[in-house]
Amino acid sequence: MEEFKYDDNETYEANFSTWFSMNTQERRLHKEEPYSEQIAKQVFNEMHGRKALNVEDQIGKFFIKEGESG
Repeated sequence: MEEFKYDDNETYEANFSTWFSMNTQERRLHKEEPYSEQIAKQVFNEMHGRKALNVEDQIGKFFIKEGESG
């Protein structure tokens, strides 16, 4: 079974969709009940929630770029 790799070139939502699909297939393969979407989002957020925050954009709001006046 293919392992999920977070793709930084895709949106957080697109990565979740890919992971959720892969996880559902894997759970069914192992005769396990697939996660509901709500539970899947909680699990995904625990693993990759920091990716939802675009840290560079947030940091940029706190610093004045060179050549700008504040």
